Amino acid sequence: MRKYLIIITAFLLIPSFALAANVTLTASSCAYDNVSAKVSDAQVGDTTTIIIPAGDCTGANKWTSTLSFGAKQIYLQGNGIDRTIIEGTTTTIDMGTGGSQISHMTINEAKVGARNGTAWVIHDVKFYSATLKDLLYVWPTSATHATGLVHSCTFYNNGIWIAGVYGTSAQMGTVWTDVPAPGATDQMVYVENNTFIRDYVSAGSINIIDGVYGARVVFRYNTITTNSEVTALNAAMYCEAHGCEGGRAFQYFEYYNNLNVNNGGAMIWAYSFRGGTGIVFNNSHTGNWANKGAWVDNFRSSSAPANSGLCNGSAWGWDGNEAITNGTGTHTGGDSTTVLADSTKTWTTNALVGMTITDETDGGLTGYHAGSYCIITSNTSNTATCAGLASGTFNNGDTYKISSGYPCRDNIGRGYDASAWDLNSASEYTEVLMPIYAWSNLWDSTEYNIRVKAGILNADQIQANRDFYNYTASFDGTVGVGKGLDAAKPATCTTGVAYFSTDVGAYGTLYKCTSTNTWTSYFAPSTCPHASADPLNQGSCDSTKYGANPTGATDGSYVLTGGESDTTAPTVLSVYVNGDEATVNFSESITATSGAAFTLDPSGADVTVTCPAVTTAATSMVCTISRALTAAETVKYAYTGTKIVDTASNALAEISATDITGNQTPAEAPTKKLTITKTGSGCVVTSTPSGINCGSTCEFDFTTATAVTLGSYFVNEAWNGVTYSGGCAGGTADLTNDVADCVVTCISVKLLN
Repeated sequence: MRKYLIIITAFLLIPSFALAANVTLTASSCAYDNVSAKVSDAQVGDTTTIIIPAGDCTGANKWTSTLSFGAKQIYLQGNGIDRTIIEGTTTTIDMGTGGSQISHMTINEAKVGARNGTAWVIHDVKFYSATLKDLLYVWPTSATHATGLVHSCTFYNNGIWIAGVYGTSAQMGTVWTDVPAPGATDQMVYVENNTFIRDYVSAGSINIIDGVYGARVVFRYNTITTNSEVTALNAAMYCEAHGCEGGRAFQYFEYYNNLNVNNGGAMIWAYSFRGGTGIVFNNSHTGNWANKGAWVDNFRSSSAPANSGLCNGSAWGWDGNEAITNGTGTHTGGDSTTVLADSTKTWTTNALVGMTITDETDGGLTGYHAGSYCIITSNTSNTATCAGLASGTFNNGDTYKISSGYPCRDNIGRGYDASAWDLNSASEYTEVLMPIYAWSNLWDSTEYNIRVKAGILNADQIQANRDFYNYTASFDGTVGVGKGLDAAKPATCTTGVAYFSTDVGAYGTLYKCTSTNTWTSYFAPSTCPHASADPLNQGSCDSTKYGANPTGATDGSYVLTGGESDTTAPTVLSVYVNGDEATVNFSESITATSGAAFTLDPSGADVTVTCPAVTTAATSMVCTISRALTAAETVKYAYTGTKIVDTASNALAEISATDITGNQTPAEAPTKKLTITKTGSGCVVTSTPSGINCGSTCEFDFTTATAVTLGSYFVNEAWNGVTYSGGCAGGTADLTNDVADCVVTCISVKLLN
C-alpha cells in the first residue's frame, strides 16, 4: 500500500488576528463628505490620524451632519487655528468612545460632544460663537463618569458644559457611591491652560464652566477676560457649579490658579457654587466685580423642582431633614390647634419661616412627600404657626421636630451617597459630609472667601466650619483653613479644619484634621501639565500668575499676583502724632499682631502706646498714646515683639526694630478731603479709617497721607452690589491730594438662575 506524507502549512491551521496600527489618512478638503469618508475608512483598534487641510468650510460649505467617531480612536487634526475652519448647525463632531482627539482648527457656531468616551483630548482649537452659547458638551449617555482633557484652546463667547453621568435615576444612584480622591486624575475632566474671551456686547450672562449630574472637573491655569466694550450689567463670564435644578448636582470640583478679568460692566460674582464639594484656591479676579468672593447657595432653598420640591424639611428621601438647633421638643399648648407652642423655647421672631414641623407623635414624615408635617408661615419666640399639617392639628404632649431640610440632597459640602440611592425608592439620605476648602484667592489685591447667599433656609443649610472652610489669617487649628510652612502647622486641631503646607510636595499639600489633633494628608494638586497634554504645546503651569499661593518654595516665601516674588519688608513712611493718637503709615499693605513701644526723646518720662492687631491688610495703623505730647517733645518709635509682614502672607521677613526706628516731632497730621458722589440705592458706603458713612456723611477730612479703603453694606444683601469709579476706582482712594471725583454706584439686581 502506498503511503503519502501530507504536510499542511501552519498558517492554514492558525487563525489570523488583526494587529492594531497607527494609520494616517489625509482628507482632500475640509468638506464634510471628504472628512467623513476618512472616518469610515478607519478601523476599530487602530489609532487613526485624519489630517484636514487648510480650508474655509463655513457659510454654504458648512457641515450639516454630525461626524461620529463611534468606538474608533480618531485623531482629527487640522492645519491650524483660523486655517482649517469648520462651521456647523448642530452637534458637528461626536467624539465617541474610543479615546479620540481634536486639534489645530477653528470651530465656528458648532457643538462638539465628548459623550461616552474616556481619555479623550481636545487641544489647540478655537471655539468661536458670535453670540452666547456652549459649544463643548461633555455629556455621557451611559452610567459612567467622563475622563478627558481640554487644554490650550481659546473660547470666544462660549463655554463648557459638563455632565458627570446620564441615564436612569437608578444608574445615577449606582455611580454616586464614590468620589475621586482630591487631587486624583481618574474619572475627572481636566480643563487647563485655556483662554476664554467675551466680546459679545448685548446683555446676557454665560458661565464658562458648569455642569450637573455628578460632574467632576479640575479647572486650572485658565484666563478669562470680559472685554471693555461689554458694558451690560451682569454680563461678565463666570464659573459655576449647578445644583439640583432638574436632577443631581455638580459632584466634585477643583478650581485653582485661574485669572478672571472683568473689563466690562459690573458683575455680581466671579464664582457661584450650588451643589457638591471641592477645592478652591489661588484664583484671582480683577476688575468690575460688584462682590468679592465665591458665592454658594442651594437652589432648592428658594425654588422647587418638580421631582423634588423645596429643601425645607418636607422632602423625605431626598434630604436628611435633621432638626435645627433648638428644634425639638413637646407641644405645650392646647389640643386641636394648628399653632405649635413650646414654652421652653426662645426662637427669633420669624427666623423659622419656610421650615417644616413634623408631628413625630403622628408619625412625622413616613414616606415620599407623605406623613404628618406642615410648613411654618410665622413664629414668635415660643410659637410657630404653620399650614398643611397632614394630621390636622397638634395636641398637648405631641413631640415635634423642626427642620430646614439640612442636609439637602447634593448640599454644598456633600460628596457622595454612602449607599446607592434612587429618587423613586424607599431609601433614606446617606450623603457623606465633605466640606469645600478655600484659601489664597484674591480679588484685586485682597484675599477673599466663600460667602453664603442670603436667605433663611440657606443660613441653616450652608454654614462655615461645617459645610465649607475659609482661609483664616490667624489660624490656630480651631476654625477655617491655614497656610504656611509645614513646621508652622498647629500641633492641635479641631476635626474638619485644614492647613495648606507650602513646602510639602511639588505644589504644596492640604492637610485635614480628621479627628481631634490628627492631621491627615487630604489634597495635593496633580502634576501639570496633564500627562495627556500635547508634548509640542502643553501650555504654562506657572502658578505665580495667580492668587497669593506659594510655588512650593521650601523657604516659605509667597508669590503675589502678577508673578512678582515680594521678599522686601515694608518700611515706615511716616508717623503722625496727634494728641493721644499715633498714626503709622507703611510703604505697602501689612498685617500685624499687637504690641509696640514708643519712648520720648530727650529721655525722660516713658509713654505707653497700644497698637491694634491688623487682621485685614492695611497701609496704616492707628495706635493710642497714654497721654498727649507737648510741642517740645519728640517721639522715638520702635516696635518690639511685633510681627509686621506683607499683605496676608504671614511668612515674609518681619520688620525689626532697627528698620523702623526714627524720630517725629508731635504735629497734627495733614488733612485731605474725600468727597463721594453716590448713585443708586440699597447700600451705605463706609471707610477704613472711619469717617465716611454715606448714608449721611459723604465727605470727610482724613489725617492720612496714603489711602482710604471704602466698603459697604446693603439693605438687601441677597441681590445688591456696589462699584467704585473715578478717584476711588477699585474701592481705594489715594489721598496724597484731595479727592473730589469718587463715584460709588449701588446696584440692585435680581440674578437669573
